[in-house]
Amino acid sequence: MAEVQGAEGHQASPKAQPDAKRQQLRNVRLLLILPFAATAVLLAPLGILRKSAEVDITLKVSRVSFKMGEQGSGLFRGLTTSALSLVSYQEVNLGLGILENATTIDPKSSTPSTWRQIGKRGETRIVSKDHFSSVTLQDVSINHLAIPPGSVATLSWLESEPNFLKLRVDGEGTAGTIVAGRQLLLSCSACAASGVSSDGDFGSKFLRFATDRRHVVSFRGRPEGITVAFELRPGMKLVEQNVSVDGDVDFTQLEGRHRVSTVISGEGKITFEELGSKEVKIAAGDFLVVKDVKDFFLKTLQVEDGISIVLHGRAGRVHSGPPGFVKDRLPTILEFLYASETWAQWALYLNAVILIGTTSLAILKRLKILREGE
Repeated sequence: MAEVQGAEGHQASPKAQPDAKRQQLRNVRLLLILPFAATAVLLAPLGILRKSAEVDITLKVSRVSFKMGEQGSGLFRGLTTSALSLVSYQEVNLGLGILENATTIDPKSSTPSTWRQIGKRGETRIVSKDHFSSVTLQDVSINHLAIPPGSVATLSWLESEPNFLKLRVDGEGTAGTIVAGRQLLLSCSACAASGVSSDGDFGSKFLRFATDRRHVVSFRGRPEGITVAFELRPGMKLVEQNVSVDGDVDFTQLEGRHRVSTVISGEGKITFEELGSKEVKIAAGDFLVVKDVKDFFLKTLQVEDGISIVLHGRAGRVHSGPPGFVKDRLPTILEFLYASETWAQWALYLNAVILIGTTSLAILKRLKILREGE
């Protein structure tokens, strides 16, 4: 009887061996998946994390706001205007000459016809009486406009006034000089003039400043900032180059309680040269905000049917998209690796193959499927 039972036990062991082998193979397969899973876990963060990139941004907008950088703080040097208006100024020094006001106006042309001297010959200064004081100078050119680094500059343009460009500078210390002719026509509101026989307000009056030669007019902004409005001559193209930019560059503005885009053309784009000139299109009405910039420049600014600009530099964040779908457009680290030189791609693939191969061999030897000598 014992012999029969021993024989049955001996016959059962061969049946159990295939099941054990299949289980072992299943375990091996599962273990072989682990290197691939480990590789995926290793690469997944690289497909999420983003790094700063060199960008070129081409846009046409109605408004752009940026912080002035350390270099190229002068703007619009040599720009000739039909009229230049200063709002929120502190003082305008007209220089050495005679200030006059118009006594009669030609009814047909609405221009002054006769003038009367209202002050002695000498240095004349126009000073503001309140925050909203303004001075407008006719037919002048910008000699120099100095904006301190760190000041926030905002350029704006309106379709209803295509020949006007407004520059708002928030920050202390903005000043400039203007080249004027021998007879400078001007007007001002909420202002007063030094060295004149009348101490009244010159608002809504035509004024003329007469000198012996072309001269330079200087001005200073108020501590909280100044607004400079340029009236360009019809058909004139204003072009500005290589303005250093710091901080954020914002292509949005508040309208009531809502923030809206200032992009007015559907031909805008963001180009990433490090990724083989990869492009992200910017449509009219899309939001765009560039942050954490470094070595960033406004390469070209042109005013013609809007403000056309080209920006270049390194950015830490580039958010764009239609309202409600704004996202960061910077490439991921994995995109940078994939777009790098061929040798770098092969190095990545080779490292992955070595990792998978060595791990697989170690597992097979551990399970004694391979002998140590194999």
